[in-house]
Amino acid sequence: MLTQLEHGINLYKSGKHQEAFHALLPLAHQGNAEAQSYVGDMYFFGIPRGMAADHTEAFEWFMKSAQQGHAEAQYRIGWCYFWGHGVKKDEIEAVKWFRKSAEQGFHKGQHFLGACYADGWGVEKDEAEAKKWLRKAAEQGNAFAAELLREIES
Repeated sequence: MLTQLEHGINLYKSGKHQEAFHALLPLAHQGNAEAQSYVGDMYFFGIPRGMAADHTEAFEWFMKSAQQGHAEAQYRIGWCYFWGHGVKKDEIEAVKWFRKSAEQGFHKGQHFLGACYADGWGVEKDEAEAKKWLRKAAEQGNAFAAELLREIES
């Protein structure tokens, strides 16, 4: 028997976003970090159909999840700060959240943290640190990190 969370995630992954939203929103309100992250995604991208994207609402849900240690939500918070989605753009704050995600082993957090070190976004440029984080992401199959690592090493 599936839990309500598993059911909601399965609905989301199968494209039944309206049903997923209704299954996951109560769990998100109850403080479930995984559900909060999914609800944040749905607000960010404006799914289910007919729901307008709301980056500010998405940011709030990502933050609730991230503060509970959810690595993907921490990456999303970094991404929001990096691009100024739902919050004032702040590369230094973005790096802080990418690092939290990266230190938990989330490949996208590692990729973006490495990219920040490679280009000096929110941190001092540091090629060794960039390579370290990009390599970790590439080892998990992150093709974007692998490509950036090849560019740095050539």
